[in-house]
Formats: sequence, structure tokens, C-alpha cells
Amino acid sequence: MKLAAILLEAEEPSKFENDKKFIPEGRFKYLINKQMVEDTFSPIKDEDLTRFVLDNAIMLFALATYAGIRRKEMHEAMKAFKDARITDKHLPLKAESWKRIVTDNDDDGVWTVANSNNFLNSQPKFLAPVFDLSRHNHDFPSTAILPFIKEAVPLGEGTFGEVVKYGIHPAHMIKVIDEKDSEDQEFNCPEFVAVKKIRGSGQERAQMVASWEKEGAVLRDMNKLKQIHIVPFFTAFRHGHQGNEDHYLMFAWASGGNLRQLWSTMKWECLSSGIVRAVLKQLLGLSEAIYNAHEPSMAAEGSERRNMFAKDGLRGDFFRHGDLKPENILWFKDEEHDNETGFEMGTLKIGDWGLAKRQNIPTQLRTHRTTTTFGTCRYEPPEEITGHTVNLGVDVKRRSRLYDIWGMGCIFLEFLIWLLYGTEGLKKFNDSMVTKQNLCPPFYEIIERGGKPHGVVHPSVVKWMDHIANDPACNGEGTALGGLLKIIRKSLLVVDLPEKLGSHISETDHAALNPSAQTRTDEDDLQAADSVNANVPQITVTGTTTRFQDDQEPTTNMLKGREKPRARARQFHLLMAGLVDLDDNREEFWLPADPGPPLGLQKLLNIPLEESIVPDTMTKNNSELLAVASLKDMVTIRNVSS
Repeated sequence: MKLAAILLEAEEPSKFENDKKFIPEGRFKYLINKQMVEDTFSPIKDEDLTRFVLDNAIMLFALATYAGIRRKEMHEAMKAFKDARITDKHLPLKAESWKRIVTDNDDDGVWTVANSNNFLNSQPKFLAPVFDLSRHNHDFPSTAILPFIKEAVPLGEGTFGEVVKYGIHPAHMIKVIDEKDSEDQEFNCPEFVAVKKIRGSGQERAQMVASWEKEGAVLRDMNKLKQIHIVPFFTAFRHGHQGNEDHYLMFAWASGGNLRQLWSTMKWECLSSGIVRAVLKQLLGLSEAIYNAHEPSMAAEGSERRNMFAKDGLRGDFFRHGDLKPENILWFKDEEHDNETGFEMGTLKIGDWGLAKRQNIPTQLRTHRTTTTFGTCRYEPPEEITGHTVNLGVDVKRRSRLYDIWGMGCIFLEFLIWLLYGTEGLKKFNDSMVTKQNLCPPFYEIIERGGKPHGVVHPSVVKWMDHIANDPACNGEGTALGGLLKIIRKSLLVVDLPEKLGSHISETDHAALNPSAQTRTDEDDLQAADSVNANVPQITVTGTTTRFQDDQEPTTNMLKGREKPRARARQFHLLMAGLVDLDDNREEFWLPADPGPPLGLQKLLNIPLEESIVPDTMTKNNSELLAVASLKDMVTIRNVSS
């Protein structure tokens, strides 16, 4: 078979651009050998030119054949390259330099205008890009044919872009192993990748490009955490005409979709201790991922890794996600075989860090508001509305890493409800918070007191936590699910914030939280908080026990004598690590009894569905409050007299 026909058979269609084909990287050395080159040059015998082709110009040889150079002209065509000292490393050749480096060395006129144009125009087919994960990003011209060979399947919209599943040719993704990094593992190209196209969302192009550059930089730094429960970032690339390129980010593809899809598809006949163990193992991993992101240098184990963070410029830096929700917890269901729990669940990983920020200034020292666009309101904390704080003489509204802690509390509670009561129970829970005017409310409500907004845990959330605390699967001392509920209730879904925002904790905090110094059963029980807001009948409120005067703003410095504030990332992880002991084989710990029925909708609240209330007593002084609530369109405002 002639070489031209062999090359045609070797072509692969690019699913990124349906009308273009490419020849995979490395294929030429298998298609072209010494005998083929010698036969092509025959009857001329030229050992030097043959060796030049095999060692330095095998793609030039294939391109010349593909361009239409006849067999008897191949010797002269390749000699022109050799005389001009042109090798495969010089590809792609530009049209403006073609005459100078090729045709001027073409004594017999082999490189006609037609052959030259065929050669120049065929180069992209032979030069499909190779994604080198050791590089920060890649710039591909509009002519580049990207090596995605499997059908594209849209996965949905991320925070700032559309995510698409592609199959990538295994020869077109490599990683150079860093021999100095003992943790750098041999890389195996995945079958599929997730490609996120960054969209402008009405931004100026310069802002969109800046967003792509910043997100790529954050994700590259997060890869240094080597955290199994954070979605691996592969690379960033842009493709298109200069000045008008499309911008992309490439990640590992999650075979199971996201956490929402796990909840809707994973089923069993009856809950078992193995399932509970598997779920809590994943929740422990997610808490570790948040801790690693919030406190990279503190979470690093051993002096070698801490020194690595210092070398990489990560010491003192930290990351927050800013948009935690089930859709951003991805399910790698086929990733690993779980021998510890006996239940195959795969691995959950936090993805879509599109709102992520890398900071090196503690929240309490920042007097400017961070610029990240609002995340999903359903999982935002109450301080998104109430979080005005006076700092250094400036009234500011800030988003700290504690934003993520509240989001994890929401997700963990939904996970717990799904685990106990299935998809129907989770639906009942979500429906229980709906009002006529608010179909997707957050896990809190805003009460208006003295003209100022204050947050309280949503009464439906409190009722469900009360119900779960008395469920046979959670009730009693020292149960896994009871302990999980306690962490959610006492440490995550807490309105009050620590006096210093962020996630850093003191040595005193560390000692108090050390799992070796406490047991699972040495804290108060899992019943509802004792504090009751007397102005809101039948609603138990957690985390909002401190009373304020009408003219007082509930800043963190005023919250004295309160219950424990919301946990920081390290506290969160230590509590989970103290709870989840996979070596504990006691059935009565993991699942002492089958779960009871979920809380019924008709019993959840003794108040009807209500519309968002605009209190009659509101004055012009409350206009700012109303404007904030209107913008959010996610909170019910109650007028509560002081």
C-alpha cells in the first residue's frame, strides 16, 4: 500500500471540529520505516538522506508525500529540506518563510506552487496539539485541530462556563514527571476529560480573559495540594484567531456526574452499616479537602511538604470555593475499589472552583469587598445579607472562608436526610421550606429587628434536625449518624461567626478539638437548642441566642456569652476525623437500628405556606434592607419586635 493511502487510513476525526481530521502523535514512526524510505528514493541510494529522514524529518517526509510529491521527486524534495537545515522541530512552517528556506534550495523545481500550498495547508492535520500538563497553559491557533476523538456530551453549566465531556486521544496528553517531587506519580492519560469553555457573561473581553487566567492560576496552585477529594485540573488552553480566541479549562471527568445525580440514582433495598461507613468516609474526605484548601500549610503533613508549600509560594496563602452546592460535588463512581467499607461508592470530589479565590490577607484585615460574583443563593450563609462588620473604622461586607463551612453544612444535612429517608425524604425536606414567593429558599431566614436584618436557621431545617435527632438510626449516645447531625447542627449550620473571620484556629482551639482528648459521647445531646425566639411562635432557633438592642449591629465582637460559633475548616475536619473511625466495626455505632419514616409535610410546620412579608411597620430607614432582600429574592423577612 502506498504511503499516501496509509496516511489516509491513519486519520482520526476531531469531535471538537467535526469537519477536520488529524493523524495522531507518534503514529509516523510506526508507519514509516527505513525500507519504505529507501524504496521511495530508489534507484538513488543516499544513506545520509535516509538517516536524516528517519532521525529528524519523518513528518516532513510524510507531509511531502501527502502534499502530492511524486515518488521520483521525493529525493530532491527531502534534499531541499536537508540543505536548508529544516527538521520536524521547525514545523509548522510559515508561508512567508517557505520560499527562503525551501524553494531557494529546490534546484529541480519539485516544490511547485500547488505542492507548496498543499504542504502548508496540510500541516495542521499532522501537528495536532499535545497537551503537556507540565505547562501552565497552551495557545493554539485557529488552524490547530484539537485531538478530541469521542463524541462530545454537554455536562451542564458551571459557574462561569459550559462543561462538555470529550474523549481525548491517549497520545495527546502527557506529563513530564518532576523527579524532585517524591509525590509526583506516573501519569496515565484518561479516556475522557471535562472541558469548560469560559463565557463572558456580559463582561468585557479583557475581564473574561483575566477570569480565565486567574482561575487557571488558582487551579494550578490547588493541584499542589494533591488532595484526592478535589477534582484534578489538567490544563488551560485557548483556541482561535489571535485577539478573538475561545478560552478553556480541562479537568478530570466524573463518570457518575454530580452529587445530585448520585442522590437520584443510587438505591438499595435497606440501609446497611456498610453504606453508612462508605458515605461518612466520603464526607470525611470532603472535610479534609476544605481544610486543605483553607489552610494549605497547616494541613500539609511533615516538614518536607510544608517546605514544598513555602517553595511554591503557598505558605500563608489559602483558597475558598465560594459556591459549594451538590452540583459542584462531582461523583467519580468508578475510581477506586473500597475495601474498608464493603460498599462501592466511588469518590466524591469538589469541583467548579470558578468562584475560588486565592488570598494571602486574613479576612479581618481586608477592608475591601472581594470581587467574586455571588454564588448559588440556596447554599449561601446568612452573612451574605447580614454580614456588615466594622473593621479598622470602615463598614465593609466580606465573604470569608466560613462561607464554605455553611455550604458544607447544607450539603451534609441533605446528604444525611437522603441517607436516612431516600430521594422522597429529601424531596419532602426541600418542599418544606418552599413558600409561594420563594421556590428555592436558603437554609436560613432573615428576621427584621429594629430596622436591621438578622439571620436565623430556617425553622423547617430546625424541625427536620429535631426529627432526625430522635430517629432510631441516630438516637442515643455514640452513633455515627447522630454524631454527624451534631457536627452539622452545632458547628456548621451556625449563624454566629468566630471573632476572627477566616479559618485559622489557635493552639488553644487545636488542643480543645484534638480527637485524642475527647470522645464521641462527651458532649451534650443532639436535641434542639434550648434557646427559643419568643417572638416567632413554634420556631426553635439555633445559633442566634444573643440579644441585641434595636440600634445595635450584631458584629462578631459583640457576640459574648453565646453558643459556640461556626467552625473553621480545621475544627470541621478534626470533628469529622474524631467521628469517622473506619476501623470501628461496631454495628451499633454505624447503624444501631433501621431509620424511621421521614418527617411528614403536614407535621413539619403548624403554619401555612406564606408569602414573603413586607412588614407594615417598615419605614424609609428600612429601604436598604428591602433592596437587599429584593435583589436576593431568596429570603423570607419577618418583622420581630425587640
